[in-house]
Amino acid sequence: MLTELGFRTRDILLFLAKSKDPYSLENLREHFDLTERQVRYSIRKSLNWLEKENLILHMNGKGEYWFELSKNERTQLIKKLEEESGYKLSLNRNQRVQYEILRILTNESPITMKQFESELGVSHATISRDLKEVSTHLHLKGIKVVSTPNFGTYFDAAEQDFRRTLVENLIAAVPLEALLLTIHSRGFHNLPAAFSLQAKVAQDYITKLSISNSAEKVLGMIDTLRCTDIDIAKLFLYLAITRNRIRDRHLVILPENQLFMATSLWTFPFVQRWAIDLSNEQKMPVTVDEIAATAIILAAMKVADLSPQKTTIIPTDLEINNEVSIIANTIVEIASRRLHPFLRIDSLLLHGLKTHLVSVVDRLHFGLSIENSLAAEIRETYPEIYTVAKECLESLRNIMEIGIPDSELAFWTMHLGAAIERLRARPRRRVLIVCSEGIATAWLLLARIKTVFPYLDIVDVTSIYEIHSNGIESLSVDAIISTVSLSLRSHPVLVVSPMLDKHDILKISKELNIEASNPISNHLQNVNNEPCLIDLLYPQVIELKCIATDWEDAIRQAGFLLVKQRIVEKRYVKAMIAQIHRHGPYIVISPGIALAHALPKEGALRLGISLITLQKPVNFGHKTNDPVDIIFAFACINMHDHISALNELVDMLDDLDKVASLRNAFRPQQVLQLLAKHLP
Repeated sequence: MLTELGFRTRDILLFLAKSKDPYSLENLREHFDLTERQVRYSIRKSLNWLEKENLILHMNGKGEYWFELSKNERTQLIKKLEEESGYKLSLNRNQRVQYEILRILTNESPITMKQFESELGVSHATISRDLKEVSTHLHLKGIKVVSTPNFGTYFDAAEQDFRRTLVENLIAAVPLEALLLTIHSRGFHNLPAAFSLQAKVAQDYITKLSISNSAEKVLGMIDTLRCTDIDIAKLFLYLAITRNRIRDRHLVILPENQLFMATSLWTFPFVQRWAIDLSNEQKMPVTVDEIAATAIILAAMKVADLSPQKTTIIPTDLEINNEVSIIANTIVEIASRRLHPFLRIDSLLLHGLKTHLVSVVDRLHFGLSIENSLAAEIRETYPEIYTVAKECLESLRNIMEIGIPDSELAFWTMHLGAAIERLRARPRRRVLIVCSEGIATAWLLLARIKTVFPYLDIVDVTSIYEIHSNGIESLSVDAIISTVSLSLRSHPVLVVSPMLDKHDILKISKELNIEASNPISNHLQNVNNEPCLIDLLYPQVIELKCIATDWEDAIRQAGFLLVKQRIVEKRYVKAMIAQIHRHGPYIVISPGIALAHALPKEGALRLGISLITLQKPVNFGHKTNDPVDIIFAFACINMHDHISALNELVDMLDDLDKVASLRNAFRPQQVLQLLAKHLP
């Protein structure tokens, strides 16, 4: 069959067979990096073979192609195309570049242009263009690509840059679950047959490493480190590569300042024990630079505190790291003022940020990059929260000695977005969530699912490694929702994006036969429809120069204004008071100013704000901001409609002159005039 179809035609048919959507010539041309003429030729070439197989490739008036097949027919076609054709040869540009990077990094000898042309089946000119992109990509990783006529292409790099980049590219080419199974079986689980040229290069290289020994070492570290699935796989590959490189005398040499900092890391003595074992096995000493470089890799790994119910193992000195505490507390402080006061008492938010920031701070100190593949989607889905994260970053840049890159913003937004969505979640049914990434991704997906599907009970959030280690037989779940493909057959596995897009929502609804609520992200994007502060404050919700016996009486008076306007039920006022008894005077947000509130479910009927000022201030018990003579009470029915008004209020209260004018006002109209001047 392969001779009749050709690799390119086979790849196009396989692509269409795996998709239920129609694709135009332009779509196919872009995907396979071909000319439109080449795509037309391949499709015409496939028609005879399809006729022999009693299959029809449909085309509509728009020039779009697709297969109309039953589930069984589609499976059979995919199987036939994959099994008879071997791995994919006709690669698009990105796939060729990945292949070329792996070939260059995994070979000690230069690779000639003729070798690349023969292996990839493309022209000399195409390879030349590819290598320019390869050179640009690797340059960003600290690796220089050298191409010499009649000699070939090879790399030149510092050893630590080479190892990190090689690990990243191996991870990208081989299925994550396959690597984790290899680790769990101590190297006895064979990697699956390569599904592409780049996967074959990666797997050929991995099988030549000391897999069994490295798997054994990683298994001994996992319980202590509690890292993500991806970082487990990276550590496994890094240790295996390091063994081979030390054996061949390719050693890491660190700058003195990095070496000094690395010796103080909590991971350094941990790696020293590994180095002693390696020295004994290979009959040669492991240098302190090698120990330090591996300690840096361990310290920079993300902690897999996937489930809020689990206890994370973090070294005590890192938990109280001053930089980590400053960053986390600053984010919470600003976000609680800009997004919702409850964030100030959300222990999961603070814990999650600190857990995430432990490795981030180490990465920044050692010049390691911070990347988030969901950054663009995060910015689009949570624009207001992302803006607050930017404000946090600008504030921290003025007080921190280390530079925090913009790429970290997406992670902060994920933590804050999860906290906001967590406020309205009410779980009911049973599913298991599997996440191979870190805490930010896991908690955001958890919160998104709870928000969109309030009748789902999230039994646990776990990793691929934990599933294969502990099994799931004891868990009574209806389905598994995972961010990566799994080979499990015991339960339905629904693969979704951490952002839980509309296709994912439909998939979960259909499989579990449940309806979805409107996700918060839809509302966050409609920022123009959010009420402003001036829309919410009017004479009937403003009383000035009131007399209050104590802080409880002050809150009752502010809350009663909301009750009279049917913004809240009477029980909401009691709930506001109960919050302070339960959590302390955290609502006193600035000297002399309190912002009282409760949860939407505690009696809020619609969005609203009231204001009272006092003739004589009262004490709430706040160490620095008592006494209080300005009290706002606000209610909201969701976690988003109030954000614009709250931001306007906070901006106004940051202006001491406007606060003084508010404090001196005797008539509601004076307050409204003040708002009109302040707001655009």
